[in-house]
Amino acid sequence: MQGRGIGSGIFADVRAALKGMGYNRISLGAVKENEQAVAFWKAQGFEATGEEAKSGKHTVVTYSKQI
Repeated sequence: MQGRGIGSGIFADVRAALKGMGYNRISLGAVKENEQAVAFWKAQGFEATGEEAKSGKHTVVTYSKQI
């Protein structure tokens, strides 16, 4: 189902709901090695904050976006 805009649509709804509740920033963590996930979140306007943490054998990068 990738590439059909479903994830982007869901995220748009979540973003709108959070903004409606008064939030102005969203942060999340994505596994650095998961190139598809990183590409998706970057396409949604997220930028890496420079924060990284090890989780087992993976590195989790923190991304953030103003809403």
